[in-house]
Amino acid sequence: YAQAASGTPYDQLLSERIFVPCRMETASIDFTASIPSTYRGKEGRDTDGMSTVPAGGITASAMDMVRFAAGVAAAGACVDGRMLEEQTMRAMWEEQEIGELSGEFPMGLGFSTTLPSERLNTLLVGHGGSTINQHASFMVAPEVGVGAVAFSNEATAGDLVGLVGSEALNLALEEEIGLG
Repeated sequence: YAQAASGTPYDQLLSERIFVPCRMETASIDFTASIPSTYRGKEGRDTDGMSTVPAGGITASAMDMVRFAAGVAAAGACVDGRMLEEQTMRAMWEEQEIGELSGEFPMGLGFSTTLPSERLNTLLVGHGGSTINQHASFMVAPEVGVGAVAFSNEATAGDLVGLVGSEALNLALEEEIGLG
């Protein structure tokens, strides 16, 4: 939709609006370019099948995802400019009505949302995902300005990645606002 609305090719739009402002130096939608040369062509490695491509088609290093998380935590302000206006970012964090799942699995636009709890008293937004062999967890507390990312290349580590991401965010929140 963004490509059609803007008239700008998808890869260029991502680069101009997200990757460059956030200094995401390895981020790309060219999946084959992101595979380390030590993995390319190895027997048993699926390097061009859809099972290994993230649903959004974007690959990025852990450091790039930390930079993106910092931009989300700052309501769209990245180190080299804005990825989105603050009001647009905040609108993405508002829970959407999604029928029977509304309230059970709160979702904004591209982000899961966790409403403030008694313990945290702050909004949490995030996104996670998995392919056959990779897992990711991305969580941010935008009202506090902290976030955490966790990744694994191990097929069986899906649940662990979510736990590590949650614990990292809890540690950041403890440090920033004194949770204990």
